[in-house]
Amino acid sequence: MKSRAVLLVLLWAAACPALPCRGAEVYADALAAYKTEHYADADTLCQKGLATLSPDANKERVRYLVLKGRIATGAKDYAKAKTVLEESLHLDPSSIAARRSLGDLAFRQRHYADARIAYQDAAHYQPGNADPDLVLALTYCALGQKDLGEALRQASQLNAFDDKTPAAYFAQAAIARYKGDTATAAQTLQTAATLYGPQAYADYARDYLFLFANS
Repeated sequence: MKSRAVLLVLLWAAACPALPCRGAEVYADALAAYKTEHYADADTLCQKGLATLSPDANKERVRYLVLKGRIATGAKDYAKAKTVLEESLHLDPSSIAARRSLGDLAFRQRHYADARIAYQDAAHYQPGNADPDLVLALTYCALGQKDLGEALRQASQLNAFDDKTPAAYFAQAAIARYKGDTATAAQTLQTAATLYGPQAYADYARDYLFLFANS
């Protein structure tokens, strides 16, 4: 699956070297390469997209820079990720995506205090009700800091009947595992897999497994 996605990207690039880059297509190709963990190809495509932008196209520039930051985080080039994401925030201080990505960067380095601040900043700029994924991230950060009370407070905001996200189940499972109740954690995760399907489960399991990788 990974090789096929990147092959399509590379074939497109090879077949159309003389055509002007269309931002939406290049960005989509870069995103596809990132999601299949072909980070070098994804970064190259981002650079290609950035090179086509006019000097005043800040919105598109921020979008590419945030993706470059996520790519660098995935590739574990954390210094580059921080530089690029901070550049995106300089261009747009209200960018929720940039703040969330900075949170993800700190989380991947187990810098839970920094991640918590970045996620809280993202939540501040998030309109409407609390984003369940941000609440789940803040729950994980609290557990990473061994702050069970804060984790429970965050998790209490999540709705187990939300048909769009299994965030509530992963928060409950994380708290149970933190307490040492591995049976309840496993049962809760199985419920999430049954209710939301294997793809959603796999997407949410990554951060959960990372949080408890050393336990």
